[in-house]
Amino acid sequence: GGCHPLAALFDLEECFPFMQRWAVRKIKIHVGFSEEWIRVGEALTREIRVYFFVEGLIFRGSDMISGMIQGCSTSTVDMPLAMEIFINHTHQVILSAQLSARFFQFADDLAMVTAVSRDGDHNRFAVVSIVLQEGKKGRHILGLSFKIAKLQIITEQPYLSPEDRATLGSEVTSLLTKIDTKGKYLGIWISIYAAEQLEVLYSEVLPKVAERVRHYAPQGRFQRRFIWRTYI
Repeated sequence: GGCHPLAALFDLEECFPFMQRWAVRKIKIHVGFSEEWIRVGEALTREIRVYFFVEGLIFRGSDMISGMIQGCSTSTVDMPLAMEIFINHTHQVILSAQLSARFFQFADDLAMVTAVSRDGDHNRFAVVSIVLQEGKKGRHILGLSFKIAKLQIITEQPYLSPEDRATLGSEVTSLLTKIDTKGKYLGIWISIYAAEQLEVLYSEVLPKVAERVRHYAPQGRFQRRFIWRTYI
């Protein structure tokens, strides 16, 4: 009885420069953006010139004719839109396969959690396989490409059975190396076991803070205030 819980942390390869501008335009029209808004966004990504600074000298590079610059104003709108379209489409495919999953997305970082019955017919990697397959189909539309070598799998049984390998396929299993009971998402450690989550969350952060307290000179009126930049 029970379920096989599993989380997958996907790494997208160069999704900002590979993003297809024509696809972003169609998405904006579909969700109801005004023509004026679309034209303004396109103007900000037109004729992007790339320069290189080497030892104090500036060199002219090539023009950026596709994609977007990470961190620019329009990328904070365009990237989430494209990712939402992919997530919603993939979620429908997952539901049609009688499976379930939940996605968490921040910029180009994508996490997914799922679970299948231990007594059921579905393999625990079935949803992971669907996400990768749909990503491969939409690569030339949205420009999204998953880097399998950096894919993290978090599961109670950190190994691949013959059934797992058959579900994922040889192309994926030959590159998949990160499978464990814990993994890192947005700099935060995540455990598959709820009872261990607090310990895993703080196991790296607290020693770092303690080390900084030991070496940093105290400041403030009572010499008890320290400055460090560790966020949880």
